[in-house]
Amino acid sequence: MRIFIAVFLLISNMIIYSCSDVNGISEPDQERNIDWVIQNRPQDLLAVIAEFPDEMIPQKTNRNIVLIDYYNPQTYKIVSDTIYRPDFVSFSPDKKKIIFGDSNYYIFDSGPTLVLYDLEENTFLRIYDNMPGIGPVWNYEGTGFYFTNVPAWGFQNLYYYDFLTNRGVSIHARRQQKTYVVDIVGPDTLIVFSNDTLTTGKSQGYYYMSNDGQFLSRINNDKLIYYNMNNPYPYLYPFLGKLRWYKDLQLFAFEDMGDWIPGGYIDIRFALTNQDGSYYKFFPLNEQYNEYGIGWNNNEMEFLILRGDINVKIKLLRLDYKTGKMKDYLIPQIIPSCIGFWQADF
Repeated sequence: MRIFIAVFLLISNMIIYSCSDVNGISEPDQERNIDWVIQNRPQDLLAVIAEFPDEMIPQKTNRNIVLIDYYNPQTYKIVSDTIYRPDFVSFSPDKKKIIFGDSNYYIFDSGPTLVLYDLEENTFLRIYDNMPGIGPVWNYEGTGFYFTNVPAWGFQNLYYYDFLTNRGVSIHARRQQKTYVVDIVGPDTLIVFSNDTLTTGKSQGYYYMSNDGQFLSRINNDKLIYYNMNNPYPYLYPFLGKLRWYKDLQLFAFEDMGDWIPGGYIDIRFALTNQDGSYYKFFPLNEQYNEYGIGWNNNEMEFLILRGDINVKIKLLRLDYKTGKMKDYLIPQIIPSCIGFWQADF
């Protein structure tokens, strides 16, 4: 009888703690829901901007932020409504907050206002009523973020917003030359894209910049030459061609346009390179789609990639870093009435 009870308890335990396998991803605990993930495992969250048809106005669409459980993409929660029209989303380092741009409130046609969403409290706070911003990049501590302010009349600034003081401070400003914050590589070092040759004395391209706005050095990597030479405004469309730094890998990820021919580009592909270009790896897809990396899962050794055309991102893919194999991860049909994904962060 004791043997029977022991076997029964062992089998029961195996059932309770068995792993779910969704799209090839295994994670213990089948009973968790999205609210549990938000409160207890925010590091497993994926945020996407999903696009939906407007119920009242034909040919108009609305956008909502959707939080998704990485280990079960069919577990999700729509957290914003039509008051906002998100343009981009950016998780804080602890993934308990999100900064997004609200394009329902453009200031002088120069960009969306910035909104802070607190996942645990489910609250929204408009950070600036009179200053738009694009490309937010959080600091390592999650106590503030850097962004680019591009007013329509020509002035252009890099700002740091501090949540401890609730103030924004300009760290770099030029009248004619442009500088855009792109990512962060250390507690005190940013990556920026700049054509401020008057200050740097060098050609436009990607630079390291101190967190107080001083140029440190140019990133001399010939694998990034397309963006350095032909894309002076990489953040006018923040989801297109963005360079990202993955500190776990010590690699940049970017959309490589491949070989160029008159009239267009061919072999658009997702690519990786280190800081000096001595390492380079790309994943050919043989399709003319944009491939924009939005996240890296160190546990699963895979990237999440947003794929679509130039206007609307269609779906999310999983790319196995070791094998190079790619397959669908999240398609719009999972979310009722969703017609595509605009941007995402993981």
